[in-house]
Amino acid sequence: MSDSVTLIVVASNARLGREIVSKCSSRFAKPIRLRSLIGLRKKLQEHSATFLLLEWNTADGETPLRALDDLRRDFPLFRFAVFCPDLPEQMVADADTIRFLLLESGATAVFAHRRELANLSTILRRHSDDHPEPVKDRIREIREFLPW
Repeated sequence: MSDSVTLIVVASNARLGREIVSKCSSRFAKPIRLRSLIGLRKKLQEHSATFLLLEWNTADGETPLRALDDLRRDFPLFRFAVFCPDLPEQMVADADTIRFLLLESGATAVFAHRRELANLSTILRRHSDDHPEPVKDRIREIREFLPW
């Protein structure tokens, strides 16, 4: 199991993942891209301190949020943020209610516009600071260096 912070982007197309790569600091590895939440459990088993950015539309309903809630119970170091591109199209009261429900579901942040995604870098830096990579002993470093 890798203890380093990993960013996973779940979006229906690759555009969001590319934008995140350009907005996030070079301090973080290239994000893992998934098209759905189906393979997320396996990735969380490999990377305990994962941070997930989920592209979610109001038409997606509660199912993804319930799945994330279950994963948060099983993987306590896991955190997520939500990018909801159709949030600005909602009535103000509805948008506020949706934002509140997403935050109550455990989201660290809710982004409604692509320009807001620049703030993700700060959130990732804080998450990374909370989960620093453990210091490796010399034998472990040598074993990882050797090609066999």
